[in-house]
Amino acid sequence: MDQKSAWIIFCQRLHRYIGVIIAPFMLLVAVTGILYVWSPQIEKVVYHDLLFQDSFGQPTSLDAQVRAAIQVYPELERLKSIRPASDPQGTTRVMFSFDGASSGESWAVFVNPITLDVQGQAVVYGTSGALPLRNFLSQLHRKLGLSEYIRAYSELVASWLWIAVISGVFLYWVSRSQSSKLFKLHTLVGLVFIPGLLFFSATGLTWSKWAGDHFFSALKSWHQNRPALLVDIPHEDSLSNEHHAPLEMSAEQHSSFDGSKQWLSTSQHPMVEMSPATYQPSFQDVLNVARRAGLTASKIEIRPSQLPEKAWVVAEINRSLPIQVDDIAIDPLTGKVVAQRHFKDYPILAKISMWGVDFHMGNWGLWNQILLTLISLALIALILCGYLMWLKKRYLPISSRTQTLPQIFMKFNRFNQCLLFVFTVLIGWAMPVLGVSVLCLLWVEFYLMYRKKT
Repeated sequence: MDQKSAWIIFCQRLHRYIGVIIAPFMLLVAVTGILYVWSPQIEKVVYHDLLFQDSFGQPTSLDAQVRAAIQVYPELERLKSIRPASDPQGTTRVMFSFDGASSGESWAVFVNPITLDVQGQAVVYGTSGALPLRNFLSQLHRKLGLSEYIRAYSELVASWLWIAVISGVFLYWVSRSQSSKLFKLHTLVGLVFIPGLLFFSATGLTWSKWAGDHFFSALKSWHQNRPALLVDIPHEDSLSNEHHAPLEMSAEQHSSFDGSKQWLSTSQHPMVEMSPATYQPSFQDVLNVARRAGLTASKIEIRPSQLPEKAWVVAEINRSLPIQVDDIAIDPLTGKVVAQRHFKDYPILAKISMWGVDFHMGNWGLWNQILLTLISLALIALILCGYLMWLKKRYLPISSRTQTLPQIFMKFNRFNQCLLFVFTVLIGWAMPVLGVSVLCLLWVEFYLMYRKKT
């Protein structure tokens, strides 16, 4: 057997294995992905009473809005952050941490910024601030709404999708003479959507649990990860703050926000040079400083520190186009800017990684959501076409009668054997779920070889 024929038979069997074992999971990922990508619009309808208000007038100070939330829900003690209303019809989110919360979870109280009416509360998730329905769809797409280990299923899809695409392109290149309408439709859809499918695979892997950990470890070792924002207040400022009534001086001013609410200020004056010993930290003043320092995004999050030696962080959280994700650390007692971090200064791979994830999530607007939906529908069409081709030919796509992958491997020359072996080991290490699934695949192949002999 010549080497070209060996590669054709090898890719045919591998492509069929992907269709039999991995394609059902690909269908799940595609369907749940379509549901998730349209979840922002669904969320606005389902949670309209929480997200929107119809009052007219000037917003009150952020500190008054926080006090309003605390007065209605006094049992929520540990203030985590606040997201001011990003548009005139929006509500402000006052977010608290709570016992039993998973990573990224917060308890949000939705406040009308004009009337100070509390419109409700709900658990929100992540930087996107997803409400329960949107988070459910996200978890369904990521891990079928089950345990963290079930994330392996979506990582399995991302790990094999690029292999399915490349092997499919190779088989089309060597099998153009086939005249089946289903085959032509299968190859046409595949060829048109090659970039989108490869993009799904790449961004899915960078966002996955195990392969994603390897990816971000590599970024860190290459100094391409997102730079850290320093929040330590300089020592000389910390000493001066001792004369400003620091947050942990007394039970009434405790920084963990676990009792009195006296640290809240109704001051709306810009923080320029503050020296009164009675001054208490103010969300409004901190936001004013951040605006003067150049944060212009409509979507902002303010994160107070629970320690007097740590600065408060004001972060832009606008992941739609144009992306605005600069953040700034501010000493809340003096109004001094401690540190700033600008997206334009991120290493190029950190930027590409963020752009990829945002595009994968459909954050860039309606055209982005439509394009992601089309790619997902294309993937569904490819899988269904593949199944129909097998049904039409009336044969099992995988059987012990044909040559197994190990048997085909032995037909390769030494160079191709070494190349395939080294490549498999490397990608198996970089993508652990792929590596484990390859071992399982080989176990099945050896079992089929054993059955054939007996």
